[in-house]
Amino acid sequence: MQVLIRHSIPLAPSINTCPRKWGWVFCFSGLIRSLIIALVILAATTLQPTRAHDRIPRRLLIVEGNSISAPWPNYTTWPDQIREVPWMRLNGFDVLNLAVSGSGIDAMTARAGAVDAHLKLSGYDEFWLVVWEYTNTMTDGRGVQTTYDQHRAYVEARRAAGFRVLIGTGISRDQMAVYHQPTGFTWDDMQAINQMTRETWPQFADGLIDFGAIPALGSRDAPANRAMLWDAVHPTDAASALMRDAVLAVLQGQIYTYYAPIAGQGGTGIN
Repeated sequence: MQVLIRHSIPLAPSINTCPRKWGWVFCFSGLIRSLIIALVILAATTLQPTRAHDRIPRRLLIVEGNSISAPWPNYTTWPDQIREVPWMRLNGFDVLNLAVSGSGIDAMTARAGAVDAHLKLSGYDEFWLVVWEYTNTMTDGRGVQTTYDQHRAYVEARRAAGFRVLIGTGISRDQMAVYHQPTGFTWDDMQAINQMTRETWPQFADGLIDFGAIPALGSRDAPANRAMLWDAVHPTDAASALMRDAVLAVLQGQIYTYYAPIAGQGGTGIN
């Protein structure tokens, strides 16, 4: 915060203001005192961060994906949950959830142009994007390599547009259990694309959110646990909390935060 101190302390006393009966000793000490005060003022005005440089950037976290992230009437999704985390507000994050049920890579790509046009006028300093799909694209019948290639191209285009992009690995699903629909890919297919993503994400993304590595979400038998995936596909509040924490951990690893420690509680104040 910028400190503005108005003062009328001369940096050096004039001969006319020097009391003659004390001679130049007083004037010399006054000069030193004035210089010390001037240095203190200089430190207050230049060494302290200014409001323009020290203010928290306005950050927008956009979520793109399918029904795993999209709103549901009876459950609180991870984008809704992460929006309420105090750390997000303290670090300037707003959350915009653009995930739509049924979306695959084609729908996400079609939305991108309209999103960019609006964001240029939004006034945010930073744009972050969580890209988490894979499953619907493979359900449409596209193979592992094609799905990977299309998502990678999408992420690269989003980064070129100015986003910091975090890509998520896929989780397990069983569409036959409730919906009696073929899933369109096997559990081994999901492991293959997830492993490709783990090995290559530094080449095209800014971060990896490894949802698939969470056993309650990505294991072979995860869809059977209805406390996590209520219909063997979509997350309950408990599963969304795991997703929220996974995203938050990656964000916290990329955002440098400084806060003033509370007296008596210790801590460096650096995260």
